[in-house]
Amino acid sequence: MVERQIALCWPTAKKIAVGEDTLSAFAGAHGSGNGLIVIAGTGANVQGHKDGQWAKGGGWGFLFADPGSGYDVSRRGLEVVYTHFDRTEQVTALGHGYLLRTGCNTMAEMVAHFMENCGKTHVASMATVVF
Repeated sequence: MVERQIALCWPTAKKIAVGEDTLSAFAGAHGSGNGLIVIAGTGANVQGHKDGQWAKGGGWGFLFADPGSGYDVSRRGLEVVYTHFDRTEQVTALGHGYLLRTGCNTMAEMVAHFMENCGKTHVASMATVVF
């Protein structure tokens, strides 16, 4: 469907290739040769190509996997912060970092903040708090 829409917009295009961002990053790094690419940003995955064979790890989306992605790092940080808070009613240094970054004053207020702003890009942007 995407290829068809592109062809309608650019009817004189000689070749149309549609793929996900890992493939374009791979092509930029290795052309059509053998190699490996690691993407670690909002999402995370690894893709390799050797002798005509492709192999992939991760890249299944932030709800299912992508360990090491910005979203995963931030979500895990929040999990640690809230688990500690539940046990001790104390806010850790990491918790204070999240509060400062979100502009929230309390842990309860921060829950509301993330429930209203739970998109993967916003959550992933908080990974810098962990680092």
